[in-house]
Amino acid sequence: MDDSVLAHTPTGRKLQLAALVRYLRERKQVTQHDAGHAVWARASAASVQNKIARLESADTGITPADLDSLLRAYGADDGHRQLAALLNSELSQRGRWHGYRSIYSESYRRYVDLEEDAVLIRYVASERLPELLQCEEYVRAGLLDPSGDVDLAVRAQQAR
Repeated sequence: MDDSVLAHTPTGRKLQLAALVRYLRERKQVTQHDAGHAVWARASAASVQNKIARLESADTGITPADLDSLLRAYGADDGHRQLAALLNSELSQRGRWHGYRSIYSESYRRYVDLEEDAVLIRYVASERLPELLQCEEYVRAGLLDPSGDVDLAVRAQQAR
């Protein structure tokens, strides 16, 4: 197992685990409902489907025993089960967001963790003014297809 592809942060590992569990379920062609009932047979239908959906979107964790039961229901081999157990370990790191890191809001912390795990970050930004702020000359200069009726295109955009 190549450790270089494993995320270093709890957020990254949780997302990797979610993708692995979803991949194994879809490969086995099992619904979320059926997968949940394989592990939590006494729970309600809505509850088990919700648990699987939240696990596959990395919104919640899972106990090691439940994860192993789920992976056995999916027919996962030993390699996948070991990888899942590794990804599921140390997802809760006490004190991770204290000190200088506590400045980040709860909603932003996921991005901070993903940035730490990233190999490549691309930044895309628009270099055009919002349409509401564009004057007629700016609209004319920015038309992508000047072969059409330019005056009509300018009027259409200005009318909005």
